[in-house]
Amino acid sequence: MKSFFITTPIYYVNDKPHIGHAYTTLAADILARFAREKTQVFFLTGTDEHGIKIRKAAEIKGIEPKKFCDQMSALYQKTWKELDISYDFFIRTTDIYHEEFVKFLLLKLKEKKLIYEGEYEGYYCEGCEEFKNKKDLIDDCCPIHKTRTEIIKEKVWFFKLSSFQHRIIKAIGKNFSIYPKTREKEVLSFLKNQKLNDVAISRPKKRVKWGINLPWDENQVIYVWVDALFNYLSGPLSSVNFNFKNKHWEEIEETLADFWPVDWHLMAKDILRFHAIIWPAMLIALDLALPQKMFIHGYFTVEGDKMSKSLKNFVNPLDLKEKYGLASLRYYLFRDFSFGEDGDFQELHLIERYNSDLADNIGNLLARILTLIKKYGGVKQEIKFIPNEEIEALFSELKFKEILEKINLLAQEKNRLIDQEKPWKLMKEAHQGKEFAIKNPAQEKLEKIFLETMISLKQISYYLSFFLPTEGKKMKEALEKQEPAIIFPKIEEIN
Repeated sequence: MKSFFITTPIYYVNDKPHIGHAYTTLAADILARFAREKTQVFFLTGTDEHGIKIRKAAEIKGIEPKKFCDQMSALYQKTWKELDISYDFFIRTTDIYHEEFVKFLLLKLKEKKLIYEGEYEGYYCEGCEEFKNKKDLIDDCCPIHKTRTEIIKEKVWFFKLSSFQHRIIKAIGKNFSIYPKTREKEVLSFLKNQKLNDVAISRPKKRVKWGINLPWDENQVIYVWVDALFNYLSGPLSSVNFNFKNKHWEEIEETLADFWPVDWHLMAKDILRFHAIIWPAMLIALDLALPQKMFIHGYFTVEGDKMSKSLKNFVNPLDLKEKYGLASLRYYLFRDFSFGEDGDFQELHLIERYNSDLADNIGNLLARILTLIKKYGGVKQEIKFIPNEEIEALFSELKFKEILEKINLLAQEKNRLIDQEKPWKLMKEAHQGKEFAIKNPAQEKLEKIFLETMISLKQISYYLSFFLPTEGKKMKEALEKQEPAIIFPKIEEIN
């Protein structure tokens, strides 16, 4: 059976993981946890470890690039473990398997006469590790990094990207979809209004010393972005220890079919064009199916400012976990920001959201109803889980904010029901003891309130568990035991 295949980008290890990296990875985790309730899932993440920036970062530390990558990759893995992210495989582009498989794929493209040697001259941004079009520059500076580009002329190898322009246009929206749809329109507009140039897939080794050697040219290394994109194929094969050497392409395709095509690529908008143009072209060239869906989320600012090294305002997710607990972070990121749009991260809002939604609404409902039920003597009827069709549909569209809104509305409704019906008064009317020979109207009404609230709480705990696995499990256990519990202790002040 084919796995439901979810990916994050692989993260560049020139710096520590921050809130933006965590956002994408947590979104993939939520989706993976939900999908595992229905099918087999393969959730892939990892680290991107080649290129000029990695070598320079290692030099600053005074260590070899591979040792630097080992340290940084381990930090990402530790961070994801601390954030309770349930990935199935972690790929590193310095893995020997990945390096050899990338060489194998490029040799295949060369055999198809889709790779040729040529000369490239252009405006190079070291921060992006890519060449820029003159029209995209601002005073010859990269619009992303605000640094001056360097005019470089060099011999490299090219992939015939231009040959695939019309096929990519035809495929978008049919063979693969991009969400939100505004991003799909953006890509189509670009493709329909600008002729694609062939793309350089290598760099001279004298300039880029840290990378995978091009298998047919010892003076060139594979361009880091090409190397990185192929992780989506090498990762699944590596996870099952598939030995691709001396295998026919048909055998490789057969094994890949257990995973491929990917169901969801999740990423931020800065890497959209690589994934929506170069990646599909290479897949078409290899006669492989295109990704089913890509979801492109926005950027974070912090307290109104863009995250930057100069402002020293990168948010470390582990610092937030230590201060306020993991539940507050995992919840806030998907309750306050629409997945797909930009958002402004504010620590105070994280606390306020946790307290208002989790402590005062959901946690309060759970504690008060279970306290009443315990006094009553327990609910004897079976408390069945009833799927919420609206919420299920929202998961398929990755509308996480809307899911959490509905969960909260459900809790608010039941809190209002308790306030209006005052079950503590009904209990006095219903009985003096805990056992009844004959049911009276007050008792029947009381049991109906308890049962309806418990069913709603069962729904809430189920859907909330994909966002907050630990707390969702604790809620479920409290409901099964009908034992009051404080799952969401209030955050009283900023630490």
